[in-house]
Amino acid sequence: MTRPRRAPRIRPLLGHDGAVNDCAFGPGGTRLVSAGEDGTVRLWSTGSGEQEAVLGGHTGAVLGCAFGPDGTVVASAGGDGRVHLWDARTGDRSGTLIQEGAVHGCAFRPDGRLLATAGEDETVRLWDPRNGAPVSVLTGHEAIVWSCAFGAEGATLVSAGEDRVVKIWDVERGRARLEVLTGCTGGRYRCAVAPDGALVAAPTGDGFRIGVWDCGTGREVASLAGHTEAPVDVAFSPDGALLASVGWDGSVRVWDPSAGAPVAIVHTAAAGLAGAFAPSGLVLAVADTDGAVTVTD
Repeated sequence: MTRPRRAPRIRPLLGHDGAVNDCAFGPGGTRLVSAGEDGTVRLWSTGSGEQEAVLGGHTGAVLGCAFGPDGTVVASAGGDGRVHLWDARTGDRSGTLIQEGAVHGCAFRPDGRLLATAGEDETVRLWDPRNGAPVSVLTGHEAIVWSCAFGAEGATLVSAGEDRVVKIWDVERGRARLEVLTGCTGGRYRCAVAPDGALVAAPTGDGFRIGVWDCGTGREVASLAGHTEAPVDVAFSPDGALLASVGWDGSVRVWDPSAGAPVAIVHTAAAGLAGAFAPSGLVLAVADTDGAVTVTD
């Protein structure tokens, strides 16, 4: 998404019955997956806006979703403690991973060889999505882990917890190499890591701000203020130049973190729960409490 010269085009994707908790683009940007409070995972064509498939294997709300890097696999994380793996071409379920308690988020490593899951059991778990085998368990959070994300370079993994910290993990050694205190309380929130692994961003508990920290030092390098109610999700653009935030105030704010200022603000019809950039960086999708995924360019 660049600095707009015209009013943004807004296209709603409608089909979920209840809030949409997460959304993610496929690698080409032509498909999108969404995770609903209605217990379904839905696949969409972003060009036509048509719903391509409804995947119904969870027994409760679906809280997170992710496309694999080659676009052939989708993962969905559920309140039922299951992470289902789906063939994105056929809609068939190809595997199920079991974690104790609700699973609030999932993320593929860019090479497709690892899947990270964020759990109510206070852990981040790593799996081999090709065969469903557990790889390792990352411990250190002292409360529910709400989200996890890999950097595009694959070496950096971050996670955000109810314990008000974001951890930056050394995946090979299975331990946190750094943590930053966000102070964020009162419910689920998500963190994001810049594509080069240099920065991590998350909502804070201080005046509806977004904080941006250096992954090497833990120093806060940007403070982004403007939301009038709590922000809940953040997403870096694929080139790392922009950061999008969505929140309960129904606004989507696209920031230049280096300048500490928004370059675009879009208002949606309902409170936002999740946001994702398309691989082009020119399109942004927002999942909301009214059951829509809004695609904006």
